[in-house]
Amino acid sequence: MKGTMRTIMASIAIALIAACSDGTAPSGGGGSGGGGGATPYDFTGTWMIGGAHAAGSGLPAGTPITPMLLTVTQTGDQVTGTVPDNGNGAINVRGTASPTDLSWTATQGAPCNLTIRGRGTLNTDQTQFSGQYTADGACGHIVVDYIAIKQ
Repeated sequence: MKGTMRTIMASIAIALIAACSDGTAPSGGGGSGGGGGATPYDFTGTWMIGGAHAAGSGLPAGTPITPMLLTVTQTGDQVTGTVPDNGNGAINVRGTASPTDLSWTATQGAPCNLTIRGRGTLNTDQTQFSGQYTADGACGHIVVDYIAIKQ
């Protein structure tokens, strides 16, 4: 019985070590203890965004969007970024990141004066995130399914 119990305890210890080997805390274990370590996820960089209008958009579903470059800086879980002016005004982005998701809002000035809200999910190797955003303003309402690829 003692040998079986030791084997079970050793198996649990190995499982816990393996679960934490990716740099994250085990579920329910916290993980933001101020140890000064790097965030295990990072949206910092330049991303090429492409996609297509979805159902409910002001344009037919499947209509492609104009690709755009988004430059992002992440500090802690806060994200800021900019899409340069493509003729419709620059887009300023602010958001909150988690290990797998990015929730963000953005504004674009004249002529459309858009308010944009989106969510995206980061892939495991942190080279892509994808999701959906909606935009409302003087130019109408759009819904876009998008993918962002790290450059």
